[in-house]
Amino acid sequence: MNVSTSTVASNRRRIRKQANEAFANPLNSINNNSINNNLNNMEEENTGYLKFGDEFKLIQVNHNLEEEMLTCLNLSEARLIIRESLLERHKLMKNIKNQNNKKDDDENADFQFEQIFSNAQSQEQELENIDKLLEYSTGYTNSVAIQAGSSSPTQQQQIKQQQQQTGNNNSSGYENQALRQTLIYLANFARYRDSETVATVRQLLSNVETQDLDYNAKNIHNIDTTTTLNPNNRNTEAEREKELLGNQLHPFEIAQMASLSCVEADEAKTLIPSLNKKLHDADLERILSELNELETLY
Repeated sequence: MNVSTSTVASNRRRIRKQANEAFANPLNSINNNSINNNLNNMEEENTGYLKFGDEFKLIQVNHNLEEEMLTCLNLSEARLIIRESLLERHKLMKNIKNQNNKKDDDENADFQFEQIFSNAQSQEQELENIDKLLEYSTGYTNSVAIQAGSSSPTQQQQIKQQQQQTGNNNSSGYENQALRQTLIYLANFARYRDSETVATVRQLLSNVETQDLDYNAKNIHNIDTTTTLNPNNRNTEAEREKELLGNQLHPFEIAQMASLSCVEADEAKTLIPSLNKKLHDADLERILSELNELETLY
């Protein structure tokens, strides 16, 4: 989530460690007075600002060593993409599998799957149908004993051996636990359920015009804006990202605002500190109000 990866904090921890070692060992060649001077001259990190790490740079390098723009999904978008992928996988499995069933049975199965996959379900219905969804799309079969954790490792091994002997080596029940838990999490915490609302939320946040409050905020905290905080030229990178973003929110901020159900501006700025230097409280609360009005009531 919002984790500061600033190198300033790392430098501060390193110097404190050196100071502790020096005080513990009087024979150490490091002068205690010089250490105190370093601590006093050390730039203090302002925890009110979120410093994005390399994983949040706007320009990312993919596995093909090609540059591409950063993509951040909110929970509602991730839920729709995963469920759509499972639907496509079900269609692929149906095409490559040799089926001897009658056409009527296929139509009944497809109708049942459409009901299970539908985004118009209530939250309770979606949670109840997760195992069926996985069964239709991945061949997953839910073992009650294994899911509840009541079976011992020996019993689970015996079940695997029986499946291998009978030729029904269905290991999906073991392999898809992460996917199952992900679907449960998204069903519980995704705020928007249908694709139209998700697209509206994305458009709303993409059109938000930010303001440059950074300079005034730094003056309030008595931070020297003319000095460089670290030797990694992070200021230069920030200027480049500012040119790419213009007056828009960062993709990570857009994803977080759509995922977190915040009511007040203080709450949003606490969870997403980088909003402190981009939006006034009145503007932020107006945006939060519009997001809450679009939220699906279960």
